Amino acid sequence: MGDLLLILSRNNHPLVKEEPSLRYQFIVFVVITIVALTAAIISLRRWRYEEPYEP
Repeated sequence: MGDLLLILSRNNHPLVKEEPSLRYQFIVFVVITIVALTAAIISLRRWRYEEPYEP
């Protein structure tokens, strides 16, 4: 992912020429948010399903 952005910025690709740092920060923010939400959902499901089975 980072290598692709480096290659595009070296070639002065029009999509990345304007603000590569902002685009990169946005992509990282979205990925971190998705991972955090997924981890929260998985932990909530485990907690919800495991709690009733405890004595």
